[in-house]
Amino acid sequence: MRARTPIREVFLLLSAFVVAGAAPARAATFTVNSMVDGKDGSPGNGECLTAIPDILACTLRAAVEEANALAGPDTIILPAGTYTLTIPPGLEITDDVTITGAGATSTVIEAGTSLLTSVGRVFEIMVPFGGVVDISGVTIRHGAAAGMRVCGGGIANRPASTLNLTDSIVNEQHRAQRWRPLQRLWRAHARPHQRD
Repeated sequence: MRARTPIREVFLLLSAFVVAGAAPARAATFTVNSMVDGKDGSPGNGECLTAIPDILACTLRAAVEEANALAGPDTIILPAGTYTLTIPPGLEITDDVTITGAGATSTVIEAGTSLLTSVGRVFEIMVPFGGVVDISGVTIRHGAAAGMRVCGGGIANRPASTLNLTDSIVNEQHRAQRWRPLQRLWRAHARPHQRD
């Protein structure tokens, strides 16, 4: 005769399973320690490490890819330095994230060493509706937009997420077939739409 499992024990086991499965995603913080532009070796494993042989570093691109792969709002700390993107396209953000630089005069993110060498936009934000991206304390420059999607050489925010851009400079961008250098110091929240 098989022993019966008490109903109360089954209920407790099921309750524990449901509670464990419903645990909220834990936010991660990544501190960038390399100005090289390198992809993450294994996005989603919780570690910001590039796939570049012999260079185990956390690059800006690797941190963005890791944040995209992890559910929930993550944070990227960007120390002083110039971070030049060399891999097209630019940085695509698909999940809530906060990127914090050391100040607009100290932390520079550029899509190339000049507009002529630009790999594309610096940031393209594609966070689902209701998402939030916070960027502060950086200069964003040398972004370029062309073709059908000509707006937002430095930052393109789509579809309807919220972009909060504070204490940052966005300048020297190129869109469509004409040069349009900008010298803007933004100290207010950016509206949730495309930016040059």
